[in-house]
Amino acid sequence: MMEKKILVGTSKGLVVLQEQGAQWEIEETLFLGLPVSMLFVDSRNGNWWVGLSHRHWGEKLHCSKDQGKTWEEKKRPSLQGEEYYPGQKAKLKKIWVMQQANPDQGEGLWLGTEPGALFYSEDG
Repeated sequence: MMEKKILVGTSKGLVVLQEQGAQWEIEETLFLGLPVSMLFVDSRNGNWWVGLSHRHWGEKLHCSKDQGKTWEEKKRPSLQGEEYYPGQKAKLKKIWVMQQANPDQGEGLWLGTEPGALFYSEDG
């Protein structure tokens, strides 16, 4: 039987709840003290994706292939100095949303950010 879990992104970390009979118990809190701006579980492979809004280091993107036991920091998207307003270079402020691509696009992932940009990865 597969374990049932609920993932909750908060301003103070990622809370993992596990079903215990008729109740839910906090199993652990990951990224303690860091705001979680985006949370996505890829139904194709079970990978957990987390966007973090670190006040000092900026936006970070992490992936776990083993339900949060280990994490790999991924390259964050770059706006490559595009102009957001005339004369003002765009800077990544938030990672907001992630979604898997159509089934015929393999490991494709879409990522939405602030300022408004949409990124696509073909290789997860």
